[in-house]
Amino acid sequence: MKKFLNQSCSCVFSALSASSAVICFLFSVSPLLAQKKTADLKAPEPGYVYPPGGKAGSTVEVKLGGYDWTPDVELFVLDPRVKLQLTGEQGPILVPPPPYWFGAKSTLNALPLPRERPAKFTLPADMPAGPIRWAVASASGAGLKTGIFWVGGEPEVTEERATKIPQKLPALPVTVNGRLSRIEEVDRYRFTTAKDGPMTCEVFARRLGANMNAAVTIRDTAGNVVADAVDTDGNDVSLTFHAKVNAEYTVSIHDLDFRGDASFVYRLALTPEPQPANVIPLEGTAIRGTFDGKTTEARYPIEGKKGEIFNLAAEARRFGSPLDLSIAVFDSTGKELARNDDLPGTTDAGLAFTLPADGTFTTVVSDLTGKPGAYRFSGAKAERDFSLTTTARINVPLGGKADLVVKAERKGGMKEPIALAIKGLPEGITASENLVIPADKPELKIALTGAETAGTAAGFITI
Repeated sequence: MKKFLNQSCSCVFSALSASSAVICFLFSVSPLLAQKKTADLKAPEPGYVYPPGGKAGSTVEVKLGGYDWTPDVELFVLDPRVKLQLTGEQGPILVPPPPYWFGAKSTLNALPLPRERPAKFTLPADMPAGPIRWAVASASGAGLKTGIFWVGGEPEVTEERATKIPQKLPALPVTVNGRLSRIEEVDRYRFTTAKDGPMTCEVFARRLGANMNAAVTIRDTAGNVVADAVDTDGNDVSLTFHAKVNAEYTVSIHDLDFRGDASFVYRLALTPEPQPANVIPLEGTAIRGTFDGKTTEARYPIEGKKGEIFNLAAEARRFGSPLDLSIAVFDSTGKELARNDDLPGTTDAGLAFTLPADGTFTTVVSDLTGKPGAYRFSGAKAERDFSLTTTARINVPLGGKADLVVKAERKGGMKEPIALAIKGLPEGITASENLVIPADKPELKIALTGAETAGTAAGFITI
């Protein structure tokens, strides 16, 4: 079973086969919601983790930052291989320390004030590198967001908060867990390179859920700037420079606007090797291509019969390539039949194209930047299949009802009805019967009813 994370709704999906799909999501039953439906009760939300990451095979002591947490908050990890346990009571509300903004910046909206609670992540030794998502719930309901903790494979260190000089780092490669806890803060680290060659410095915060635009500067011992980069797009930042053997460098990190807050956590990875730019894996019918800055267009034929559907995709941004791609389909006379420039949230392009007749059609992949870079094109005939999506969380009040809307996206010309089943509902919670998405409908509204006598509970249910 292949598991993957749907970023848009923070649900865990498992693709089973062409005739089935599974959604797991957080569910809560709350007596307080039933008693005070009109009150301004807020469900708890996860915020940040500090330190924001750790190495596989270790137990990492952390502080969980959260919003609107109450003492009865429960934690849920979306990966069953990982344990997350609370180890202490929650602290006071964290008010940002000085300095403070004056002048025009003093009118900026204040950041939400978190509380922190000690906890620990236990990571198995075979845990792959990447994000782990966690959620929270309490008697006030289940939160709509997920927090992120990052698993790494290299040696890890945590920022030394008390130091007034650049923190000396151990031998490379190394990953530093840090944060900019107040405005105007600049974190600095010293490191020594063991050989001549490329050195890559990567800072990511956005991937941790932090609202931070990192600015990074590398200086030599004379204070000269060797390399710098700024995350102006909100996509995190990485740079590579040529290092000298046994040379010492200082890397400084701050927010683009010199903002700072307890939630401004980041990971700094220093690796004595070139940046793995444009690493584009091939799979299935994918083709790897490049543009040199002069040639900005490539053509690929697709052939089939009337009514067949082809999923066409041109990807570059996904793999770190600077290209901004568009994709278009033309018939044998040169008439444009379909076009897509940017998919939601990316400059990559893609579309599902239904062949209007038997024959061969031409797909044109174009770059709009005029820069050199690599891309991947794929054009596969769509199989009859479907996928399910729903809300990330649902709260059901005792003695009340809540509607759970499950949406189906049919693919490859599938038109049949889709039968659903729900597993894991707590005792006292019932669902409406005849759970079938009709052939002519894209969704089904499932009525969930909570009995007055049902106990308060939170957990994952499966559709």
